[in-house]
Amino acid sequence: FITIAHYEYARRLEILAALDERLAELGIDMHLTDFAEFEGEEGRFLRAMESKAGYVDWSQDLQDEIAHLVEVANHSPCLVEIGPQPTLDGDLVVPEREMHLGGVDEVERRVKAFNSNMLDLSHIQLDELPDVILKLPARPVLHALDIRSCGLKRLPDWISKLSKLRYLYASDNNLTKLPGACAELAALGTLDVGQNALGSLPASVGSLTKLTSLSAGDNQVESLPDSIGALRKLEWLDVSSNRISALPDSISALRKLYSLDLSKNRFRELPDAIGQLKALESVCLDHNPIKALPKSILKLKSLHTLSLDGCDLALPDETGTNLQARLDAYFKSISK
Repeated sequence: FITIAHYEYARRLEILAALDERLAELGIDMHLTDFAEFEGEEGRFLRAMESKAGYVDWSQDLQDEIAHLVEVANHSPCLVEIGPQPTLDGDLVVPEREMHLGGVDEVERRVKAFNSNMLDLSHIQLDELPDVILKLPARPVLHALDIRSCGLKRLPDWISKLSKLRYLYASDNNLTKLPGACAELAALGTLDVGQNALGSLPASVGSLTKLTSLSAGDNQVESLPDSIGALRKLEWLDVSSNRISALPDSISALRKLYSLDLSKNRFRELPDAIGQLKALESVCLDHNPIKALPKSILKLKSLHTLSLDGCDLALPDETGTNLQARLDAYFKSISK
């Protein structure tokens, strides 16, 4: 994973997708590709991998297979040429990716050249997706569609026909809403619609019951639908930089959620229901007008990161104490 962390995005996604497929054959659902997009953030990527890898019995045969995947990648052409490149001192520099101006012609070229499970259309200037994508061959099956930074104003209804799609990366566009057709992507495990102009997440998002990662940060969302509680497999939820002031009570149903980013919103409080998210390991509340925490947060025994930067609230910072001890001290101090 340390080696993979230093690859550029497309290479990393390619290897992790292959590893996900192999693990799935062994009956292990890890969805490692959820973390492929941590460009230039090796520490964050490795922490995520460490957290996921802890659930797997890494036999020697499985370790050898991973090593083989990395070795093959080192001797095969990369999916895209632009991406993070290591400097001499080992740090990563992430150059800006070029905006391809070929439009529909460039999409058609990439569709004709399609030979993996991922179709990368990122940074191609488009108002909407051309339906030439539906002409992809039956094999290999399209599992990942990358349409980041295309200038898209809408997603087409025909996207529902991409029935095998597992990963949809549509961040950094001009989307104002998600069509109901997205709810028909029954195999979808990762949905990234961050950095758009979404005013809401539709109730139909609750139909995406295989979703493990939902990123909708940096939009204009004012509330989360109650149906979000139907996403029982959700592990990663990022709704940072929106206009949300409350979580629905249905959030308590997300028993597999381990990372929750609510930073830069309008939260003044958290519901008691937060205490039912037993798998929660990390919560980010940075830059919210929150003034108090619910006592139910003490039930989160797996919680090791609670970020409150820029809030009107601070936990006692005692050297050598863990988060649980600091929370205990906080509640004792406010009960006096």
